[in-house]
Amino acid sequence: MKKITLFLASLAAIFVMMLLCEVSVFAYSTTRSNTQDITYIARKNMTVTFTVENGTFEDGSTDPITFSVPYGKTLSLNQIPTNMKPAAGYTAHGSWSPAIPDTSTEITKDITYTYNFRPPVVTYHANAKDAVFAGGKDTHIVGYIQNDKTNKNDVAKGYEYQDPSRKTYRLMIWNYTPDGTGKTYLSTDMSPVYNRDDCKVYDLYAIWDSPASTKRNVTNSCNN
Repeated sequence: MKKITLFLASLAAIFVMMLLCEVSVFAYSTTRSNTQDITYIARKNMTVTFTVENGTFEDGSTDPITFSVPYGKTLSLNQIPTNMKPAAGYTAHGSWSPAIPDTSTEITKDITYTYNFRPPVVTYHANAKDAVFAGGKDTHIVGYIQNDKTNKNDVAKGYEYQDPSRKTYRLMIWNYTPDGTGKTYLSTDMSPVYNRDDCKVYDLYAIWDSPASTKRNVTNSCNN
């Protein structure tokens, strides 16, 4: 009788162990299922792409930079490109579009941010070997930057108008052409900058006269 009892007890123990194994397998399966769910959620990442137009990224490349950002999360500061470089003929100031990437905006969709450098509004040429602008340069660019708060164009700091200097000479006018045969602008006339859409001026050349010379009577011919 004892043997039968022990045998039944052993069978019961084996059955209990089998049940435990089944529970263990089921638990693993549940964990596995949860893992699959987590994996599925992780796949709901948004792609953030950065591109640059009319220039390069800091390392000189032009290839798009992409990051995978979990849905609802934000960009980190080190993911946002900085120190982009303008291509030849473009100002050192540009702007982001469609918005300024930051570390507070939740990413809920795939998005591309493009940094665009714009051409200068006007390039002023000293137009003489011994004539220079500040810093010893023979050209000076006056350009716009985008005011991100007001969405208006402002004159960029360091890109405001300035007169070139030339020993024993004085600046008389600015002209479309180096030889002074084109349209003219007074040195105090900023219409080439502020009315770019009307005048379409991109290069102006200094026309010099010596202090002893009689100043020519010139008028602004932007609208002539």
